[in-house]
Amino acid sequence: MRLSDHAVVITGAGGGIGRAVAVAFAADGAAVIAADLADKADAVAEEIRRAGGRAVAVSADVSQSADMSALAARSVQETNWERIVRLYDLLFALRPSPVVALNRAIALGELRGPEQGLSALEELGDRERLAKYPFLPAAQGRLHLKAGRSAQAAECFNRALVLARNPSEARLFDARLREATSAA
Repeated sequence: MRLSDHAVVITGAGGGIGRAVAVAFAADGAAVIAADLADKADAVAEEIRRAGGRAVAVSADVSQSADMSALAARSVQETNWERIVRLYDLLFALRPSPVVALNRAIALGELRGPEQGLSALEELGDRERLAKYPFLPAAQGRLHLKAGRSAQAAECFNRALVLARNPSEARLFDARLREATSAA
């Protein structure tokens, strides 16, 4: 396995074993997301960058399990979308890809509304790599549905269904298509 193809999240990265692990992964080529108290995470990320590695810092009180589970929510409405968008920004800085950008656009749509999410989807680079990826039209469909455009949503979910790569995806997109057509 080539670590240069991977990004790792190291909690407690600012000191002791966590710091040593973060530095070792970076030395082997991995992109590191260092999570710890702000000053500690910043310090280890800066150390890794000075040594020529790729690292970003995430401020989190890793001694409190509630802080590390801050991204978990009981519902979509209770999700901390602002933090998720920031984390996708960090991930994109370390490992840019069209799928990361797509996921960020979905989170942005949840945070700022469907029009912002759709706009971000329209601005995606490297769209040819996403041409056969069913989750692009599925994301468009979800955002159109949230915006009250059920006919456009149905068209998008139908495209996603055609592109489905396995029976599980097909069932998911078929259910979304039925949801959009029943909302019309």
